[in-house]
Amino acid sequence: RGSPRPPPLLGRPALPVTPMGCSSSTPAGATASKAAPKSPPPKHNPRRRGSISAEADKLADNYQRKVIPKTDEQRDFLKAAVAGIFLFEALPPSLLREVVDAMERREVKPGEVLMRQGAEGDNFYVIEGGDFKVVKNGEQVFTYAGHGFFGELALMYNGRRAATVEASSAGVVWALDRVSFRHILTTAQKKRIHVSEESLGKVPILESLPGTDRAKLADALVTREYAPGEVVIAQGAYGDVLYLVEEGTAVAYRADDKAGPGGRKEVNRHSAGDFFGERALITDEPRAATIVAETPLKVWTVDRPAFERLIGSAADIKERMGKRMQNYE
Repeated sequence: RGSPRPPPLLGRPALPVTPMGCSSSTPAGATASKAAPKSPPPKHNPRRRGSISAEADKLADNYQRKVIPKTDEQRDFLKAAVAGIFLFEALPPSLLREVVDAMERREVKPGEVLMRQGAEGDNFYVIEGGDFKVVKNGEQVFTYAGHGFFGELALMYNGRRAATVEASSAGVVWALDRVSFRHILTTAQKKRIHVSEESLGKVPILESLPGTDRAKLADALVTREYAPGEVVIAQGAYGDVLYLVEEGTAVAYRADDKAGPGGRKEVNRHSAGDFFGERALITDEPRAATIVAETPLKVWTVDRPAFERLIGSAADIKERMGKRMQNYE
């Protein structure tokens, strides 16, 4: 598994210096972001993820959920900013709301130091506005211009700040405290692994998958939620994702000219333990049906690379999926 390196698509230029928040052999921690990355979230090193869990377990008794009042405009800004940060990309909506609820707005003055090299980490910061300089060992190594985030590595790995961040102008940042940060990420990690493995155990098509492979598959899953009436996949579209239903019901429709312009007919229903979307992964053909959430729907998704690596070699599973595709013929 690779190291938890932030995606390189966040608008940050390459720097010929040691990044903040890490040693010369570890990935960068000071990352500026203009937009959400298009690539999937990176797979985190399980050893390092454990470093989050260890302290979070100790802090669990001290955790009290924070709900700091915000305007709708502020919440919209934070939702967009947080959703584009690699640490939070795979969070379920409930925990994403918890992150936004706990963030505190701070106005900063020119020359104000938000974090100092060698100090213990206390907050993770998202920039709303203003310029900030990053200084490491007395040398300026990076500048944030109005956007970005910093401070995550010391909180993730229980280390000290590897650089100083100072405001070059007046600005505004949003801070997430250490206890909330670690509790939310650890809760997401534990819930994701437990629930996804439990869910996979209910999927008949995966009964023959060895336990070790099932655990690996569970770790590769990403959760998605859909409201009633929301389209999950559209007939004729190309895709590279398989869907496993954890909760709720989805209905499969195919276009039917006999029903008039825009008409459709129901061809299948999917409930907890079922799956759909296999055609795109097995045959590279367009989606054969439109899938619509009938009730609040929670699914786990696995993309093509993970599917091929963990399931693609299982001939019996592919054969059973192939037979299932006949339901849409």
